[in-house]
Amino acid sequence: MARKKNSVINFLTQDVRSASETKELAVMLRCLNILYMVYFIFISVQVAVLEHYFFSLVLIFAIGILTGSFICTYENKTNLALILFILTIISAMSWLTICVGYNKNYHWIMLNTIPLVFFNPRLRMTLKMLYSEIIAAFALTVSMISHAHPVLRTAPSGLTAMIIVVNLIAFTGSTIIISYFFSSKFRQSEEKIQQYTDNLKRMASVDALTGLYNRRHMNEHLKEMADASVRSGKSFCIAIGDVDLFKSINDTYGHDTGDYVLVTISTLFQDFMKDYGVASRWGGEEFLFSFRSGNPADCYSKLEALRKQIAAYNFSFKDHQFHVSMTFGLEEFNEALGIETTISRADAKLYTGKENGRNQVVR
Repeated sequence: MARKKNSVINFLTQDVRSASETKELAVMLRCLNILYMVYFIFISVQVAVLEHYFFSLVLIFAIGILTGSFICTYENKTNLALILFILTIISAMSWLTICVGYNKNYHWIMLNTIPLVFFNPRLRMTLKMLYSEIIAAFALTVSMISHAHPVLRTAPSGLTAMIIVVNLIAFTGSTIIISYFFSSKFRQSEEKIQQYTDNLKRMASVDALTGLYNRRHMNEHLKEMADASVRSGKSFCIAIGDVDLFKSINDTYGHDTGDYVLVTISTLFQDFMKDYGVASRWGGEEFLFSFRSGNPADCYSKLEALRKQIAAYNFSFKDHQFHVSMTFGLEEFNEALGIETTISRADAKLYTGKENGRNQVVR
């Protein structure tokens, strides 16, 4: 049963092949065509009861046109399907209003064709507004003509009530279908806007080469960490790391090799820091780390493990095989010092490590 249901849904939601047509309009027209085919079957029976046999046959013919409109949505002829649907609804509702009576509310169903034209991207907004005004005026005119025109055969009260209920169901059903697809289209637009916004935020926050957070984002992150530390009373640690003799790597092997080193160690940083904190590219070959832990000894042991991992890593780029080392400076944040001073102290320790032989962690 579920498989059949999925097959029906897949059939109805089949995408259009033409880039100039929209899937939403095609699928919506399929649903509306099915709804009004069923509706016209009920109405043709009701009209036959009133002995409008010819018009009952006309409604059967209208079902055939709606079938053609339904098929057109699968043949890259969505605009033709839309025209056929609108003309069929307007024609049928006009004659039903005149022949059966305005009090059955057939003419209101014509108004449901107005939002359909707004789904067509090819039509200019002025034409869509003009169509809306014409249809509203036409529905009013048909209603007035029907009001002045004597009904050929008056329906019994029971049948009249049934006709009104069926018309209400058709009008409500088509309104729900149109509203659903309009909201879906609106939601898709919202999602696309959100995706573009997220991408822009990511591009503004991430270093293009390494994929690590950039300096601007890291400053925001550190401010959040400092605020949380002040509120909770729990400290955290900041470390700065610098690739040793990076200039010589560029001079010896070329800048593309230098970029390879930065990208490779950034990947190591991301894997290593995911459970401990955040890594960022601070500038050039310099990287800044924030550790959630406020225990300097614990952070020192983690940085030592990272330093050893980098020193042992076999870098291989083109025909070049080499090793790289890094030096780190570590400082614990405290509210009295603030972020900038904490970073400056970590930086000073980094340069102390450089002067003392590199490839070490200084705390």
